[in-house]
Amino acid sequence: MCTTTITITISATAAKPYPPTISDGTLTVSDEPKDKALVTAVSTGNVVHFVKAGAITKIEIVEKPVSQDLFSVNPTAANDWKGTIGSFGKNSEEAYSINYTVGGVDYSLDPRLRMK
Repeated sequence: MCTTTITITISATAAKPYPPTISDGTLTVSDEPKDKALVTAVSTGNVVHFVKAGAITKIEIVEKPVSQDLFSVNPTAANDWKGTIGSFGKNSEEAYSINYTVGGVDYSLDPRLRMK
């Protein structure tokens, strides 16, 4: 079976650190209301790779406490921000935050993952 990797790229500049541009390869958004509307469709076994770009010096992926954790392997700095999606029912959803740093200042955005 071939593993599909979904790359979610977070990019910001020093001149415009917030809101960042976030893209999952299907949809790209670059304004605050739409970051909450960005829902990346995932399937069991997909690898989700979070990538920082531009002037972003650090990222952190944080599951929302009231959300279902769709990862069987969580994305962490130790695994280059790659996580593997576990086996969950259709439309199961995870809300999470991407915390990132530009120029020593911390920012956050709140997209979601949803099972196909």
